[in-house]
Amino acid sequence: GPNGAGKTTLLRALLGLTPRARADLRLGDEDVTALPPHRRHVAWVPQDGALFPHLSALANTAYGLRA
Repeated sequence: GPNGAGKTTLLRALLGLTPRARADLRLGDEDVTALPPHRRHVAWVPQDGALFPHLSALANTAYGLRA
């Protein structure tokens, strides 16, 4: 979507990184509102740099599987 459409805001809410408004969080048909963020099966790899610069791209991506 275009700039300002709310993509990052939605992603941050799903990841539990920002307070959410009084609304349900849904992934497809599943209501994930009550689930802790680590149980929502959502990951974020920012485009502007590695999470851990000493790790390869693959290792950075796989890190979420261990967390």
